[in-house]
Amino acid sequence: MRLVASANVAHNLVQTPIGMGFFSRLPLTFYWYPDGLAVTGAAPEYSAALGTHVLTIGGMKPEQLLLDLAPYISHENDVWLRNQAPDFITPRAVLQHFEMIGSDGRVLLNLEKPGEAPFTLSVALADPRVKKIPFTEVLNVPTPFFRSHPGKYYWHEYLPDSQTLYIQYNSCQNDPKQPFVDFARQALV
Repeated sequence: MRLVASANVAHNLVQTPIGMGFFSRLPLTFYWYPDGLAVTGAAPEYSAALGTHVLTIGGMKPEQLLLDLAPYISHENDVWLRNQAPDFITPRAVLQHFEMIGSDGRVLLNLEKPGEAPFTLSVALADPRVKKIPFTEVLNVPTPFFRSHPGKYYWHEYLPDSQTLYIQYNSCQNDPKQPFVDFARQALV
C-alpha cells in the first residue's frame, strides 16, 4: 500500500483484502469534518458514540493517526486524504499496526458530545456486516436529496419548482439493470 500510495495519485489504490486482518473491524463509522473526526454510525451497543467528536482512538489523537495513515493512502491533497482515512481507521490490521488495540482486544475511544463532558468507550472488533445505526436516524435528520437513492449507480429527477433536471452520477460503471446509454436517453428526452 505504501508503494502504490507513494505515487501521490488518488486513482491508484490497493484493494484491501478480506483476510490478513482486514475482516474484523470497529463497528463504527467515522467522518472527517473541518473541526475533526466524528462518529457518524455505530452498532446498537455503541450508540452512545453517535454524533461524538473523537478526542483519541486507541490512545492516539486523530490528527496524529491521519499523519501516520497518510503514507498508506493514495491521495493528491488533504481533502482526499481526509475523505479516505475513515475507512482505513477501522480494520483490525490497521489498529494492530499502530498498536491501538488493548490487551483485552478492545479499542478505547475518548469521545465528546457538544456541551457534555468527555467519556471513554471500550469497543470490541466485530464482523463488518454488523448493522450500524446512522447518526441521522438517532438525531432525526432528514435525508438530503442527493442521498435519496442510495445504492443507485445513477439517477435523475426533474425539479419543477426550479425547472431543473437533477442528474446524479455515483458510479463510473454500467448498472446491469440499466446501461448508461439507456439512462442517458431516458434522462435527456
